[in-house]
Amino acid sequence: MTYARADVVSRPNRLTEITLFTRGDALKVSTWSGLPHGCAEALEAMGVTVHRVDTSPGRRIQRLIRYIYRLSRVLRLDDGYLRQVIVSRAERHNVKQACRSYPGSQCNLFLTFSFSSRSSSDLPAVHYCDQCFAELLEGQGRAGLSRGERLRLAQEELALNGAALLLSTNSHCIEFLTRRYGLRHVFGAPVYGMNLTGYGGEPRPPFESKSGSKDIVFVGSSLANRGLDVLLEAFRRFSLSTGREYSLHIVGFEEGAVPGDWPSTQWHGRLDKSVPDQARRYWGLLEQARMFVIPSRKGPLPGVILEAQYLGTPVITTNVWGAEQLVQDGKTALVLEEATPESVYEAMSRLASDRDLWGELARNGQEHALQWTWEQAAATLLEQMELVAVGQNPHGGTDPERAGATTVREVTVFTIGDSRSPSTWSNVPYCFAEALLAKGMRVNRVDISPSRTASAICDGPIWRTLRVASRRYPHTYSRSLVNYVNVKHRIKKALREHPDADANIFLSFSHSSAGLSRAPAVQICDWPYEHYFGQFHEQEPDRFEKRSIRRENKLIERSDLVISLFPGAAEHMAARYSKGNVRYLGNAVNSLQEPQEGPALDKKSRSAALLLVGSKKYLEGARCLIAAFELLKEEYPGLTLDLVGLSAGEFLRLPEGVTCHGYLDKGALSDRELYYSLLQSAKILINTTPKWAAFSATLEAMYHYTPVIVPPGAEFVQMFGANIPFGRYCEENEPEPLSQAIRAILSDPSYPSLCTAANRAARAHTWDAFVDRLMESIDKLATKAHV
Repeated sequence: MTYARADVVSRPNRLTEITLFTRGDALKVSTWSGLPHGCAEALEAMGVTVHRVDTSPGRRIQRLIRYIYRLSRVLRLDDGYLRQVIVSRAERHNVKQACRSYPGSQCNLFLTFSFSSRSSSDLPAVHYCDQCFAELLEGQGRAGLSRGERLRLAQEELALNGAALLLSTNSHCIEFLTRRYGLRHVFGAPVYGMNLTGYGGEPRPPFESKSGSKDIVFVGSSLANRGLDVLLEAFRRFSLSTGREYSLHIVGFEEGAVPGDWPSTQWHGRLDKSVPDQARRYWGLLEQARMFVIPSRKGPLPGVILEAQYLGTPVITTNVWGAEQLVQDGKTALVLEEATPESVYEAMSRLASDRDLWGELARNGQEHALQWTWEQAAATLLEQMELVAVGQNPHGGTDPERAGATTVREVTVFTIGDSRSPSTWSNVPYCFAEALLAKGMRVNRVDISPSRTASAICDGPIWRTLRVASRRYPHTYSRSLVNYVNVKHRIKKALREHPDADANIFLSFSHSSAGLSRAPAVQICDWPYEHYFGQFHEQEPDRFEKRSIRRENKLIERSDLVISLFPGAAEHMAARYSKGNVRYLGNAVNSLQEPQEGPALDKKSRSAALLLVGSKKYLEGARCLIAAFELLKEEYPGLTLDLVGLSAGEFLRLPEGVTCHGYLDKGALSDRELYYSLLQSAKILINTTPKWAAFSATLEAMYHYTPVIVPPGAEFVQMFGANIPFGRYCEENEPEPLSQAIRAILSDPSYPSLCTAANRAARAHTWDAFVDRLMESIDKLATKAHV
C-alpha cells in the first residue's frame, strides 16, 4: 500500500529532512514486521526527506561474531559481553558516519531504544520502539544478569536519558519508561500504523460473505510466545466437533515445526509481503478467514491483529500485557485470560456458532483498526519531532508563552564532563541542559573534560604521592597551563561549529569564550579556585596554583555574566572583581525524580531510617553520626542508618543496623533506584561535617520531603535563615548534641509539617526558575549591547 500525499494534512512542515536509523533495511517490508518501511514511506508521503540508515554490523563484523560464538561454545565461556561490545561499537561507527553524510538533517529518528547519536551529533534524537531491553528482562522474570546484559542495559539507559523525546507503539512500554526510569520526555499516547504493504483492495463491510468461510488463520514467528502448540491442540478438538469442516492455515512456520499429526492443517511458511505472489497469498488468507486465532503467552500482541481486524476478521487472543490497546473482550475480539487448548477450543466454538457475535466483532474490529493507520501515526510522529527539532520539548518545563519570553533561542553549553549523563558533577550539567531544552531552546553540548591520558599520567599514583608528601595536593592536571591551552583550542573549534548560538554558557569558572566570540560569555559555578583556598583549604596556594588562580580571575573579569550558585560566594566575588558582572540567581535541586507528597509523607512517617549522603571528605561527620546512632539505639531499637558514598572499609567498626552503600551513580539504573529508595524512606538526612555538609544532597533530600540536620554553614544560613522550620542546626560535630537533635525530630508530633516545610524551602530553587532568571539576565546583556 502506498501513501498518497493528498491524504495528508496540508499545513507546511517545519521539519523537512530527517535521518532514520534502524536495525535492518528500512527499504525492505520484511524488516521488523514492516514498521520501518511503513514509517519511512508515510513520512516521505508528508513531504519529509528520509535518509534510511541500516546500523546493523557489516558482513566482516558478523563473521567475527559467529567465530567468537563458536569459539566460546568450545571453551564453554560466556561471549555475551564481547559480542555486545563489538556490536555496539559497530553501530556507533555506522551512526557517526551517517551523521557526517547527512549534514542537512534536522532530527535523528531511531527505531530502537538501545543506542543513539548522543556522542555523534548535536541534533535532537527521537526514539520510537515497542519495548526496551529492561522491560523485556522484567517480563521474563530474570533475576541474575550476565555481564553482556548489564552492559546492554547501561548503554540503553544512556540512550534513553540522552533522547530529546521517546515514543512507543504501546501504552505498556510508555508506562514502563516513566515508572522504571523516571523519564519525563515520554510521549503519553501510543503511536502505531498497520503494515498494509501489498494489499491493493478495500475492505467491504459488513463482511457477510466471510461468515460462511471455513478457514481459520494463524500468523506468527515465535512458536512458544504465540502459542501455536496450544492452537493446534485446540483445533484438533474443534475439528472433531465440527466434522472436519474447517481448515487451519499456519503462516510463519513450515510443516513439521510442531511434531505430531495435525489433520486439516495447511502450512504456508513465511510469506514476504514485498514479494507480489506471497503478498497476494497472505492477504487472501486474511480476507477469506472466518476467524484469526493467536493465543499468545507473552506481550505485546503482534500488529497482524490490526490487519485481520481491518479486513473484518474476528480475532481470538489472550490477555497479555499491552492487549488492552489492540483488543477489547466481547467488543472487538474474544480475549482469553489464559492460553490453554480448552479455552481456545471454547472460544472458537462460540464464534463459529454465534453469527450475531461474529458480525459484531467483525464490524467493531474494523472500526478500531481504522484508528491505527500510518497516515495518522506519521502525522503524530512528525508533529512531535517538529517540536523537538525547533527546540520545544512538549513534555517538560514551562509553557510556550513563557518560553517565548526570552530572545535566546540557541545556546552552547560547555561542561567538564558529558552533560548528557546524569553521572557528571552531581547531575548539575545534565539537569541544567534538560531545563534549557524544556524552555524550547536548541542546546549544543560540548564536553571540555581534560584528556584522560594526560590526567592519568599527571594525576597518577607517583605524582599524587609526591604532592601529598609535599603537602601540595589540590593542584591537578585540570588546573595546568597545558590543559588550559588544550581546552581553549577545543572551545574555538566548538564556536566555529556553532556560530549561531545566542550565548556561550560555561559550567566552570576556569574556562570562557570571552574575547573569542561575539555571543555573551556566561560562567556558572559554585565558587572560584581562589575562594576555595580562602574557605576550605588551610594552606596558601603554591606558585602553580597561583598561576591557575590568575588565569581564572582574568576569565571571570572578562566574561559578560558570572553566576555563583551560593550567595556568600557571589558577594565575595562581587567585592573581589571590579567589572560588576557577578550575580546570584539562586541554587537548584538536582533531582531525577519528582516526589509525591502523599506517598512521601506516609512512607517517612512510618520510617526509622537515618541517612547520610556524602563521600570520603565527610568521614568526620559520618563517624560522629555513627556514634550518635549508638547512643540512640537502646531508646529506638528499630533505628537504622544508611551511609551513601562511603564503604565499610572506611571505618574500623560498624554497629548493627548501619549499612554502607558506597558510591551510587545516578547514571546507572540500579544505583539510581537504590538511591531514591533510600531517600524516599529516610526519616532524617544528617551531615554535620564542619564547614561544608554536602549541600546538593541536602537540598535534594529537602525536595523529597526529608527534614535535615546540618551545621549552620554561612551559605546555608544565608539561603534558609538562622532558624529552619524543616530540621535542626547542629553547631558541634559531637555525638551527644547530635543525638539530642535527632531525638527532637524523631519525637516531634508535628513531623509531617517538617517534611512539607523542607519541600517548600527546596521548591524555591528549581532549575526551571533558575533558567528563567538566567535568560532574563542574558536578555539584559543583549539590550545593553544595543543601547
